[in-house]
Amino acid sequence: MDKIAYLCVFLIYINIEAKCYLIESCTYDRERDGVKVNCSSQEFLTVPDFCQNTQAVKTVSNRTITIDPSQIIELDLSNNSIGNFSQNPFYCLENLKVLNLERNEVKLSNENYFKGLFSPLVSLRYLNIKHNSEDGFINDTVFAELKELEVIRIDTPNGTVFGEHFSQLRRLHILDLSGINGYCYIRRIKNTTFQYFPFLSILDLSACRIKNVDVGAFGILEHLSELFLSYNIELGFASLQNITFNLQYTNIKKLHLENIRCLGGADTQLFQSHLEYLSNTSLEELNLAGNRLQWIGECVLHNLPKTLQNLSLANNRLSVGIYSVDYRLLEELKVFNASYQLNLPNITTKLFQRCDENPDIRPSNCTSGARDQLSKSNPCKIKKGQDLHLEYKRASKIHSELYITFYAPPKLEILYWTSSRVFGVLGKFGVHAPSLRKIFVQNNIWYSWKGPVYGLEAIEELDLSQNFCYNISTEFLSHAPGVKILKLRDNNIARSLSSDSKGLIFRSQRNLEFLDLSNNDIEYLPEEIFKNSTNIKQLLLQDNRLNKWGVKINHMKNLTFLDLSDESGHHIRLAIMHRDMEPHGDHANNIMDYISRSKRTICVVSKNFLESDWQDYELNMARMEGVQTRKTLNFVHLILMPDVCKTRYPQKASDFIKKGYYQEYPEEPFGYQMFWETLRQEIEKDLYI
Repeated sequence: MDKIAYLCVFLIYINIEAKCYLIESCTYDRERDGVKVNCSSQEFLTVPDFCQNTQAVKTVSNRTITIDPSQIIELDLSNNSIGNFSQNPFYCLENLKVLNLERNEVKLSNENYFKGLFSPLVSLRYLNIKHNSEDGFINDTVFAELKELEVIRIDTPNGTVFGEHFSQLRRLHILDLSGINGYCYIRRIKNTTFQYFPFLSILDLSACRIKNVDVGAFGILEHLSELFLSYNIELGFASLQNITFNLQYTNIKKLHLENIRCLGGADTQLFQSHLEYLSNTSLEELNLAGNRLQWIGECVLHNLPKTLQNLSLANNRLSVGIYSVDYRLLEELKVFNASYQLNLPNITTKLFQRCDENPDIRPSNCTSGARDQLSKSNPCKIKKGQDLHLEYKRASKIHSELYITFYAPPKLEILYWTSSRVFGVLGKFGVHAPSLRKIFVQNNIWYSWKGPVYGLEAIEELDLSQNFCYNISTEFLSHAPGVKILKLRDNNIARSLSSDSKGLIFRSQRNLEFLDLSNNDIEYLPEEIFKNSTNIKQLLLQDNRLNKWGVKINHMKNLTFLDLSDESGHHIRLAIMHRDMEPHGDHANNIMDYISRSKRTICVVSKNFLESDWQDYELNMARMEGVQTRKTLNFVHLILMPDVCKTRYPQKASDFIKKGYYQEYPEEPFGYQMFWETLRQEIEKDLYI
């Protein structure tokens, strides 16, 4: 009998120890309004019971803190193996605002979601229980206990019905049912599906296997501002009328319809009847990417809402057509994405994709749900002057050559046209885009940049990388003086650059701050190539074949980063204290850490350097590292600037100067090439031993 009693006590002891261990494995962060607890990825089988443990808890850093359950405001239990909510582990978490149970094994059932489960969580705003349950049902009476809930992310098993008690959640404005990061099986959206969510503003139904949508199913959500229907590949354009019908009675601002067609199949066209119901909305963002779209019909762009600011037609098969000049009619458009055209999907993916897309419609017929409610098609009325999309202009009063000007939307700020297999020469033409600031056209085949391109005066960022270009003329960028970020990497413009002895290519780029010429097979750059680019902060020339450096850069007063490294030779990383040190760390420790980890220390000695206490400290620490650890002062190399060389050599650096561990920076340009070559040799001396 004694042995049995002893065994029971021992088991109880083990149980207590295991419980404490589980909680200790979590991390705790104190915030102003409470404590955030992270217990993710701990292989928990049950929810840790914080209500039983108000004792001291040790964090990973061995710092001891005391946790009161009422202090917990966030609890992350994602990526565990929790299978149930036994004995209601939430009963003391009255101030919990965020609960994340994503990627566990809690099935949607009455056994797990029992009455009173959420009653203690009177402050909960956010609940994520996605990727837990492929089947089961949603008990609306239990979720209705979360009176303060604003966001719920939940799985949607086949046959799910959202009950009437959800209408009690008056603060609920985000409903995420997406199958992208959870389980969602909804084949049909009925008019009644979301009738008990009258306060929703964001509804995510991405990748839910939806095939059919009843006409006007979303029109009952008067507060709806953002609707996700992307990756429901069987919807097809045939469903667009039913989806958009009655949206004018909502507050819709963003509509996501990416990949609502199967990967394989014939090219598709977008007609006016597909989207005509959107014309009366205040839509600001429309995503139609990845829909095998080849052609846009007459009046489609003209009848899009005038409030539209962001349009994506990326990852389609668009061909050039008369509709292309209608983009200028989008008067409020700020961002246009036409990237990844003609990038066909992997043949294996197409062949094995199980997809039964709704058959397409033509302007003459409609889906059965919307047929009886369609009004007469809006005639396409073009205002006087709006039909003039292209214009011929003269280059100047002196030069009489004519060139074509393309008109962009008047408020367009950003253009994406990357990876679209666009082929040809960028010759002389004009762009009328007064608000355009950023152009991204990398990874195409613009193999020759001749220009000039007129109308780029306001452009601040231009990316022409990866275009197989072998030629850039001295006139190409002459009308882009406002460019601050210029990316020309991964081309082959070395010959054009090396022959530009007068610095004409970049002569207009006085505002340039970032220039990337990496991987252009450059062997040589003329001294004056960047003579007008006085504001450059970062100059990237890595992965070229530069064997000498005589480029004038002393006029670049803001230059902080110059990369001349070569993926075939040795790589040297330059650490600059004010740029690379930890922003919140101890400055003295940072200096010593970098010095001890470096192969060499270079000190640029100017008058300001000599007057700085921190730079004096740097020099002394480098001297100490060289003498005590490296056993040689050669660890340090000084660059004496002209303002120091004109006066007496500084006493602080006399021991380095006596041993010849220094260089004088030349005042005249003819000495730059020898200076940089000598410095390179000095840096590389014994560097790779």
